[in-house]
Amino acid sequence: MKLEPDTIKSLIGPGEGYNPVFKESFSNGIAREICAFANADGGKVLLGVSDGGEARGITISNMDPLLNIQIHILSAVGKKIEAEENKKIALDELLRSILHNLMTAKIRANHPEAIP
Repeated sequence: MKLEPDTIKSLIGPGEGYNPVFKESFSNGIAREICAFANADGGKVLLGVSDGGEARGITISNMDPLLNIQIHILSAVGKKIEAEENKKIALDELLRSILHNLMTAKIRANHPEAIP
């Protein structure tokens, strides 16, 4: 996922903590961080950012083929996590709408076919 510079600055601003995590370079440790986020509430790993919050960037060239495969796998996992988060948000909005309609008597519980 590509982030705009202002978004990156807003993520770096509060500093490193539970979320986000800063990594100066790509390493095998990033896979563990992403798995930990996937098993918890999600999060962001910012590559090219020092522990002190300095955005240094990274250069990816002459990469080991195995590392390249790992990057593609992590990218696919990130997209899958993002898709699942979007589904969760959509479901939450739907449930809120149904609850609101029930509470305002726009639909009645004894007529479940009225629920969208």
